Amino acid sequence: MPILTLENSAGGPICDLMVGVSAPRDQALRSENLPIPQPVRARGLVDTGASSTCVDPQILAALKISPKGLIPMITPSTGSIPVDAPVYDVSLTIVLPRMSYTFNAHSVIESSLNHQGFSILIGRDILSHGMLIYQGVAGGFQLIF
Repeated sequence: MPILTLENSAGGPICDLMVGVSAPRDQALRSENLPIPQPVRARGLVDTGASSTCVDPQILAALKISPKGLIPMITPSTGSIPVDAPVYDVSLTIVLPRMSYTFNAHSVIESSLNHQGFSILIGRDILSHGMLIYQGVAGGFQLIF
């Protein structure tokens, strides 16, 4: 069971991730002898208030993938009225110097985030696969999968 130990940054519990095409998409591209887009490195904020993981559209565009559909999403700015947001299948890898943890096929919601200093919100859909320990006094956090 990998234990990913990280330090809080000034922006909170932020870690590096690699976002790539999903494992099924990778296999489909390989079977057609088509180029596979390189994974994109991005900063992600662990957000227990987000039910779903969100990825900035610039990352999704770099992967040259299409949405698989729309999902109603409620945010603090939408109030009680949901807005339809595109959903994509990707692979997500949480990256540390000596360790990483990968989700090979995971649905994420497109959401503009870059203006906040990160490109991914790591939501409870990812956190539900493990455990988050937030050590505010010690200035760190752990993700255990």
